[in-house]
Amino acid sequence: MVQNKPARLWNTGICITGVLIFLGLVSACENDPDPIGLSIQPLSDKPPVFYFDTTTVASFTLLVDSVRSEKPQYSLLGNYFDPVFGSTDAGFLTQLTLSSLSFYPGEIPVLDSALLYLRINDYYGSSSALLQMRIYELNKQIYTDSSYWSNLDASAYFSSPEMGTVIFSPADTIVSLKLSPEIGHKLLGDSAGLATLNNFREYFYGFYFSADPVPNDGAIAYFDLLSGDSRLVVYYSNETGDSLSYTFGFSTTTARVNLFSHDLSQADPSLKIQHTGEGTTDSVTYVQAMSGVETLIRFPYLDRWTEEIPAVINKAVLEIPLELSDPTREDYIPPPKLVLIYKKDDGTLEYLPDMALGDEYSGGFHDKQNHVYSFNITSYYSRFLKGEHDDDRIYLRVSNYLNQANRVVVSGPGHSRPVKLKITYTRY
Repeated sequence: MVQNKPARLWNTGICITGVLIFLGLVSACENDPDPIGLSIQPLSDKPPVFYFDTTTVASFTLLVDSVRSEKPQYSLLGNYFDPVFGSTDAGFLTQLTLSSLSFYPGEIPVLDSALLYLRINDYYGSSSALLQMRIYELNKQIYTDSSYWSNLDASAYFSSPEMGTVIFSPADTIVSLKLSPEIGHKLLGDSAGLATLNNFREYFYGFYFSADPVPNDGAIAYFDLLSGDSRLVVYYSNETGDSLSYTFGFSTTTARVNLFSHDLSQADPSLKIQHTGEGTTDSVTYVQAMSGVETLIRFPYLDRWTEEIPAVINKAVLEIPLELSDPTREDYIPPPKLVLIYKKDDGTLEYLPDMALGDEYSGGFHDKQNHVYSFNITSYYSRFLKGEHDDDRIYLRVSNYLNQANRVVVSGPGHSRPVKLKITYTRY
C-alpha cells in the first residue's frame, strides 16, 4: 500500500471563492426540475422554480483534539506512515469478563498456560506489514458507565511489565499468543475474586494493548473483541482433574476504550498538510478518522438569502469532490462514507437532521465513478434560513470514525473542481 512515490504537492492558495448574487438568479435558472406535485398543475399555476450553485462556500482543515472512544465496535491497533498525514498510532484498553456467573478453579490449581486469541475483522494499510503487539495488565479500573476520550494517557493505567508480545500480519484472521505465567497465576489464584462478575472486575482490571511504531508503510488492524473467537483460555489442573480449562472473554458489558495519536510533522514535506485552523485556507482540505483532522465548512452569506428573495427550498445538495491530483489517493483508500455534523446553539455537536431520514436520502457515500461525496442537506439548510439555529459551521468527518482508519484529501472551494452548494428553490 504505502510507497513513497516522488510527487509534487497539488497547487495551494486562497480558496474562498464564489458569490451569492441574487440579482442574477433568474439568468442562472435551468429548466424546471418538475418537482412532485407541480407536474399536475396547469402551467399558468406553476410557481417559478429556480436553481443556482454560486453560493459562497468556505472550508478549512481543523485538528481534532479527541473524540469519545468508549465501547467501540472494533478495537483498533497498529501504526502506519502516510506521506500526507504523517504517522498514526492506535491502541486500546479493555476489561475481561467471566464466561459464567462464577469460576472456581479448585483448592490447588496448577497453571499449564494462558493463551490469548483475538479475531481481526479488517484492516487499513499494507497487507504485507508486520506489526508487533504488546500487552500490559491494567493497574487502574475502567468503567462501563464512564466516558473516555481517544487522547487518554494510557501510561496512567499500567505500570506492570509486559505480559505478552507477538508479531502478526493485519491480514491474519486470528492472532494468538501465550501470555506471561503471571497472568495465568493471577486468574487462578483468588477464589473470592472469581466468585462473581463484580468481584472479578474489582480483582482483575484488564489489559492495555499497544503496537510498536513501524519505519514505513504499516497498518491498523480492526480487532473484533465481541466475536466468540476473541477470548483468553487458561489451561490448568487441580486436585480433582487434569487438562482443565476456563475461558475468559469480552462482551458488550465490558469497558473498552480506543486510543489514537497522530504526528502530522512526520509527513513528506512536499505532500503534508500545509495549513490548519479556521481563517487559513488552501485549495484542498483533509479528513481523517481516529480523531485525526476534519474539514470545517461554512456558508458566510446564507442570511442574505431570505433578505434578498423569499423562497421555499426544494432541495439543497452539497457536493465535495476528491482531490484527483493527490498522488497517494490510490494507495490510501478513501472512506466509503463521510458525515456532516453541525454545532447546535448550546455548543454541542450533532449530525445534520437530514441523516434522520436515512442514508439513502442524506447521502455522503463515495461516488467512485464521479469521485465526489454528495450530501442532501435540505432540512438543515431550510432550518437555518428559518432562524432555528444561527451557527453556519458544519464539520465533515469520516463516518464511524471511531472504528476505521481511512482518510481522504478533498477539493476546496477555490479548486478547479470546487465544493458546491446546489440549491433548487421556488419563489413566491
